[in-house]
Amino acid sequence: RNSQSNRQSILILNKILNQPLARSSIPNLLSPSPCPEFIHVRIMSLATMTTQGSAASTLKSSQLAAITSMLALSTVDGGGSDVAATSSNPYGYDKSGNNNNNSISGNNGSSSSSGNNNPWKVLIYDKHTRAIISPLLSVSQLRSRGVTLHLLLHSDREPIPDVPAVYFVRPTPENLSAIARDCSKRLYQRAHLHFSTRMERPAMEEFARLVVNTGGLDAIASVHDQFVEFACMEERLFSLNVPESYVLYNNPGATEGDMEGAMNGIAGGLFSVVATLGSVPVIRCPRGGAPEMVARKLNRLITEHPTLIRSKDGHRHQSHHRPVLVIMDRNMDLITPVQHASTYQALIDDVLEHRANRVEFNVKP
Repeated sequence: RNSQSNRQSILILNKILNQPLARSSIPNLLSPSPCPEFIHVRIMSLATMTTQGSAASTLKSSQLAAITSMLALSTVDGGGSDVAATSSNPYGYDKSGNNNNNSISGNNGSSSSSGNNNPWKVLIYDKHTRAIISPLLSVSQLRSRGVTLHLLLHSDREPIPDVPAVYFVRPTPENLSAIARDCSKRLYQRAHLHFSTRMERPAMEEFARLVVNTGGLDAIASVHDQFVEFACMEERLFSLNVPESYVLYNNPGATEGDMEGAMNGIAGGLFSVVATLGSVPVIRCPRGGAPEMVARKLNRLITEHPTLIRSKDGHRHQSHHRPVLVIMDRNMDLITPVQHASTYQALIDDVLEHRANRVEFNVKP
């Protein structure tokens, strides 16, 4: 039964890969020709994107490097390299505004410098970003990176005025208001704000007005968009963590605004994956419907950030080194999510409750 379902999935994928699409404003981003670098796609409720020769730098290791750099209170200099805060200058800039700190290693997320690049700090997150961090770092690993406390943003928190805080949240109006209140109350020494996705200009202007009016502007040390709006469950397996998404997309009562917001959220999450990998994929999808809408929105986001088209060594990505991103509707392959593969992973998924790679169960005496 499993082999028959796998054959059906392969036929569907072959149909999509060979189906022509409307021409894009950027050639090869929505390429109509099949790409040999496409190795496999795990057809699940979660999406995957694979690329040939990507074992040295997987999606999970790249996301871990970004989170580790964030926790080291690092910033980015003009050349695009990470620099970490030293004990003499914990925020990474000299009096002239130039960055003058040691660098952080990338692949395994560990820091390397002669100074104290992991000062003690408090990590503040919301429920969404907690699901991003949980599969990457355990409590002991957070402590080794200098995190003494990790707390939810919308919870009762005691002031710790002599310790800096790293805020890792989504840029929602509720979260921005809570951060402004924290800064006005001087709960922490300085606030390093890291948003999981892009902060739109209207939200940024409203937040600036809010912190100025509440007198908390001097408490903010830095503001960063991290583009890590996804949770990595395995080395090359990620989820956008959208609850009941299938119900929303197939709800006959959903308004056009609801669908537009949902498609924007998916495109933004996929763009975070592209930005984290630093590799522009060849996007394939069937014509019409939600998949093509998401593909075109993602294509537009990529064109608005042309630096992603260049690799880490400064050269343009060649077509034979680019991964393939297949976007398809769940209705095209309904059997795969309910089939039971012969693995312990599938067994746990069937019989136990789990979330963010954590299994919960009660042991009866």
